[in-house]
Amino acid sequence: MNYKNLLLKLLATLSVSIFISSGASAGTVWLVSADTAATNHDTSVLVLLGQRDILVGDDQAVGGWSNVTSTPGAQLGIIGALINSSRESKQEKFQESLVAPIRSALSDMNGDDLALKATKIALQKVNWLNSQPVTSAKDDSRKIQSDFLDQIHGDQAVFIHYVYFFDPDFQALHAKILIEIAKKSTPMGGRPEDRFKTRYLACRQTIDISVPLTDVKKSNDVSNAKIWAANNGDLARKALISAFDSAAIYIPRMINMNASELSSLYDRKLPKMKYDGDWGQKIEDTDTRTVMWAERFVIIPKIGI
Repeated sequence: MNYKNLLLKLLATLSVSIFISSGASAGTVWLVSADTAATNHDTSVLVLLGQRDILVGDDQAVGGWSNVTSTPGAQLGIIGALINSSRESKQEKFQESLVAPIRSALSDMNGDDLALKATKIALQKVNWLNSQPVTSAKDDSRKIQSDFLDQIHGDQAVFIHYVYFFDPDFQALHAKILIEIAKKSTPMGGRPEDRFKTRYLACRQTIDISVPLTDVKKSNDVSNAKIWAANNGDLARKALISAFDSAAIYIPRMINMNASELSSLYDRKLPKMKYDGDWGQKIEDTDTRTVMWAERFVIIPKIGI
């Protein structure tokens, strides 16, 4: 037996276990417990997409979902935080003028429909959820989610939050996804809103999707926006479709992930990569997408020109 290799595997497993524990204590749930996944559930589904058009905003303004929901903007829901942050920018009107032609070109596309389709496809691959028909809401506030939990007939609900937007330089179209699975029952001695505290959730995980402009002009928002809008928004259409197609693939992979699969994402043999300020392990690189693990899935679809 190669004890050196065995030791390395044990150390890798231990480091992942420690990371999971420390992450959980910091307010992040990485994996659905084996007991939860082995139990038969009756799960209602609510898709939360509180926007009607593509937004423009600084990715740092969106930040972590946990940070967004603790800001004043959270009173308007997660999307409200992004919109409020955008409004604080002096360049808001200019950015709005740049995104307007893109929105016009995509007026026949419905982001809600894309999100619903992606969610339905994704959750069909998570058998233990036993999910019910997917419904949606434009108001992504905690009140709406809590009211939804109160009204369901089963024992839990899965909430899929989507937000999609261009960065201020129009270098990429971004989609952020938050997955939460909450139990209907109120924690013993707690309040209904406590059901959304991280320690009571069955799952809480984010996924980032970023579709870069191939022929990007750095620090040239005007030129980049024109490329997205050209040919009736052809590239923007491809980017949106690719983003939601990726969501349909990686939402179930995240929910179904077990400790062994998570450990494999930290394999030292995997190449390191950096994207948009994040370092992680490159776990996939094909003609259609590159995928990085950076404590979450970071998916970079390739749409070409």
